[in-house]
Amino acid sequence: MPEKEKLLLILDIDETLIHATRNKLDRKENFKIFDYYVYERPYLLEFLNEVKKMTMSYYF
Repeated sequence: MPEKEKLLLILDIDETLIHATRNKLDRKENFKIFDYYVYERPYLLEFLNEVKKMTMSYYF
């Protein structure tokens, strides 16, 4: 899709793309920072790969 025709997608990282908690979940964390276990949302990479084809994406 030409850059001029792409939609703008703005995503919040915390609780939209990842989940961070002090409590360990029943699956392996993607990483740990300080006292927080950080987990990617299911299908995150697949989602990002698809939206980058159609949008200009910004993450905060």
